Amino acid sequence: MYIYSVRLRSVERQTFMKLPGTPAVCAVFRGEGGTDERPILGWDDEGYALTADWNEGRLKRATDIEGFLHLDDQQAMYADIRSVLPAPEGWYLVSGPTESRTVYPIVGWTVNGFGCGDPLVVDSSGYMNPESTQGKTVCPPGRDPRKIELR
Repeated sequence: MYIYSVRLRSVERQTFMKLPGTPAVCAVFRGEGGTDERPILGWDDEGYALTADWNEGRLKRATDIEGFLHLDDQQAMYADIRSVLPAPEGWYLVSGPTESRTVYPIVGWTVNGFGCGDPLVVDSSGYMNPESTQGKTVCPPGRDPRKIELR
């Protein structure tokens, strides 16, 4: 697999063993006063989980790091953005009462380690931000965001 990083006028090709979209898994290690968790950042060609070895400064098989106990679901990964997908034109995030409604165009969707997502909106300053849908309504294309009934 190749990962491409763009430099001003060139592209550098690097061989790397990370798989995109690695599921939300962590390695659990014995630590001082309990256990420590490290995210699994990829899988090697033999299927072993890879995590950062802080002492060596490189990816390493989790099973080869001192204190390894087991792999587990990583609940902290819920907020970790793994991918961004474009939204077709016409999607909006709506909040507030009809007379003073706030409407943000949705330009994309963020996808986290569990496959769940949030809308990516452009605010009044022109910045893109992932936005929670809590207390808001997603308005699909073809509907008027100023007239949609909020949930």
